[in-house]
Amino acid sequence: MGDKEKRYYQNHKEECSKRIKKWRESHPQYKIGRHNYYLKNRDKMLANSKLYEKNHPRPRSQIDKKIENRKELYQNLRRKILKKYDFRCANPDCLIPRDKLDVRCLQIDHVNNNGYEELKEFYCTTNPKFLKKVLDDTEGNYQLLCAYCNWLKRFELKIYPLMIYEEKKFDPI
Repeated sequence: MGDKEKRYYQNHKEECSKRIKKWRESHPQYKIGRHNYYLKNRDKMLANSKLYEKNHPRPRSQIDKKIENRKELYQNLRRKILKKYDFRCANPDCLIPRDKLDVRCLQIDHVNNNGYEELKEFYCTTNPKFLKKVLDDTEGNYQLLCAYCNWLKRFELKIYPLMIYEEKKFDPI
């Protein structure tokens, strides 16, 4: 790409992006072709990627700062959620005494058991957007349960994320 083309693209980024997006939508075989090429040349592409990373290393400080900022944000939001729900399991019949309960074992539980739908939206429960939603909740859609009570609730309500419940084949006791 010459200087002239680069200048044109810089001055018309939005227009070029729309044109490229429109072309890709009208040519779905382009994506399939790229995927097939990847499947055929996977080892070669991965080797080239590793070689590039080796020859063009990113400064570790940038990566470390990003990871540290993300961890700090997660810990701060989790601490606020624990404080909001009073650092205890919401189950009144919890077998673990409050003074013995480790706050690291407390889990965010969906009262209406719609966590699977939210997981599709937020991808994981450590996502800051999800944690902020829990913090901002005023309708009582969430609660804190210890890991023990959370799993008991799942078994009692027959909520099994990766297995099909069949009474004959599966006996939790």
